[in-house]
Amino acid sequence: MAKLNNKVYDDWEEYITDKFPAVAFNISTEKTESSKIIRISSKSKSKTLILFDFPTSDLCRTCFYHPDSPFLNADNDKERQRALMYSDYELNDENLQNTNEGLNIPLYFGWSEKAFYYKGKLLRSELLYFDGVNWQTISIEQNLGWYTRAGCLITLLTWPVLLIEYKLVKHRLKNDKHVKITQADIPPIIPNSITR
Repeated sequence: MAKLNNKVYDDWEEYITDKFPAVAFNISTEKTESSKIIRISSKSKSKTLILFDFPTSDLCRTCFYHPDSPFLNADNDKERQRALMYSDYELNDENLQNTNEGLNIPLYFGWSEKAFYYKGKLLRSELLYFDGVNWQTISIEQNLGWYTRAGCLITLLTWPVLLIEYKLVKHRLKNDKHVKITQADIPPIIPNSITR
């Protein structure tokens, strides 16, 4: 049982039903042998899909997808393939509040997916959104060099070389004609909404 905005919820499905009324959203449920999945999509033109995945009956993980956000989609798929993890929330006040705030991104803020390429190779991608006060950035994928795959001991021993390589990569990103930046802007499901 958990409380949010003076409402008490006995389980995650009660919260989902309250948060996503059937008048405005399409809700479908799928059961597999390993989990239960609830998919939420808007009855409007939005292509954003919100997914609640239940790896066990009392744990919930939440993610959102959009066709124009391939790196976030791939990251979500990768996370969902894992066994139990830190973002699998049991229902309590704190986890319900965190989930509710996280849903503000697809519902009210929208987001941008930005990708940086060097000579056609992906260097990094990130999710950006404006939360009404500040721009927030969430790193999705990094591929800045061989050291991202190196172990901790190697990284510790070679930190001067890594620092130089990091500075060179940063410098090239600023000035190089081989750098390409792509950005996809995904609108919120509920545009121009004041209440959350």
